[in-house]
Amino acid sequence: MSVSDAHKGLRKAVQKVFLGCSWQRWKVHFMRSILAHVSHREKAPFAAKLKTIWLQPTKEAALRTARMLIDEYEHRFPDATRSLEEGLEDALQFLMFLCFDHREISSTNIL
Repeated sequence: MSVSDAHKGLRKAVQKVFLGCSWQRWKVHFMRSILAHVSHREKAPFAAKLKTIWLQPTKEAALRTARMLIDEYEHRFPDATRSLEEGLEDALQFLMFLCFDHREISSTNIL
């Protein structure tokens, strides 16, 4: 699995060079891009709820958690929730690898 930001050229290169390799959007950059659309006053509580998505044990649970966050904030921060919806699948690829500790492969931070 390759983990990076959503740079189209990099994603294309990974697909071309590493046949069969899955790609995951780096959650830190993804979260930053979402939080850019949230008011300063609500950024901390929104971010706390956003982080819980990646703490879920299964993809289904992560999607449910994301749906609850989207339902709660879609009217106040439509750009943030739209960004979350559009990129969530790419940011949850680590959940497809059941044999690994998800905390170790959910981000590039361990590098």
